[in-house]
Amino acid sequence: MDKQNVMILSAGAGGGHNRAGAAVKRAFMADGRVRQAMLVDCLDYTNDAFKEIYSHYFIEAVKKAPTLWGWAYERSDVPWREANFREWFERINAQPLIRKIHKFAPAACVCTHFMPAIIVSKLIGRDKLKTHLSVVVTDYYVHAAWLTDVFCRYFVPHEEGKIQLLKLGFPEDRVAASGIPIDPVFAQQKDRDALLTKFGLRKDLPRVLLSAGSVGKMSADDMVALADTINTPCQIIILCGRHEGIRQELEARIAVRKREFPVLRAVGFTEEMDEWMTVADVLIGKPGGLTVTESLAKGLPMVIWDPIPGQEVYNSVFLLENGAAVAPTSKSTLGFKVDAILSEPQRLRDMKAAAGRLVNARAAEDIVDVVLKNCAEAPVKVSKLHAGQ
Repeated sequence: MDKQNVMILSAGAGGGHNRAGAAVKRAFMADGRVRQAMLVDCLDYTNDAFKEIYSHYFIEAVKKAPTLWGWAYERSDVPWREANFREWFERINAQPLIRKIHKFAPAACVCTHFMPAIIVSKLIGRDKLKTHLSVVVTDYYVHAAWLTDVFCRYFVPHEEGKIQLLKLGFPEDRVAASGIPIDPVFAQQKDRDALLTKFGLRKDLPRVLLSAGSVGKMSADDMVALADTINTPCQIIILCGRHEGIRQELEARIAVRKREFPVLRAVGFTEEMDEWMTVADVLIGKPGGLTVTESLAKGLPMVIWDPIPGQEVYNSVFLLENGAAVAPTSKSTLGFKVDAILSEPQRLRDMKAAAGRLVNARAAEDIVDVVLKNCAEAPVKVSKLHAGQ
């Protein structure tokens, strides 16, 4: 088989879609059957107004009106009801993207966001593009926005997602419960003791990661107060990401703090998230699809904090029903939940084991293998569903 050009299409509305796309690209580039793999953030090929709606407005809606966002998520979760309008609206705002796809002429398009998936699907359905379309769902529930009626393959996080699509009439041989693709670094086994030394952490105290990016609505004072509701002696590492102001405020609060335990530490932006997850025993954070999958790959239980109504609630349900997470009923009981895990070593071991069983850390490689085998088939294979089926 000749080497193939493939295009991975994502959208930077939240970081998870692009992280999944980057993982798929990396797997493609490591495969000898590939000539070139191009990762495209589709929002870079739309107009400014459209990009603002998809990125900035999404983030603002989640932060300032989560209940409204949750209502819109549920209201729009009707298969194919709004597909034609969405495709028209997105297509007229993404003409540069369509030209980019035509110019590259990929043998396969792999979409880790629903916006490009529906555009590519309609182009194939109108005989304006010859390519194998695969859709990679990056949350633990398949919302109607992900559905297209012309496609080659769907890759979903788990068996329940596959059953969901089969009930909608999707052919069984075109849907794979692959798992969500993540950077292979999260599957690597690293020396925990060496990393504890590297980060200057104590080996005799459990480690708790708290993502400031996940609790962005809280001030530095609130985060210190939250940490002080944890009574078990432990080390809490607050990952501040690119919020440099929050990191500086936290360091100032920590410097004048009187309590010995828990030990607090603020960390700025890091590209070593896999290593921090390796040394951690518990992660406090929001259950985005990629964060959930990365933590599962590290066998890291979660204390779910303030999930976004909609997709993150479904992600939470997946973790909770499989024993890999707990969820406090309010901010005031978050420390109680952490204490309950850390004070019961067997429970913590059970949760870690449960997390490890839920993930396919090689999802990206598995997806790539199926896509490239599809490309070896001629002519291009597609499935066509009747809208509204």
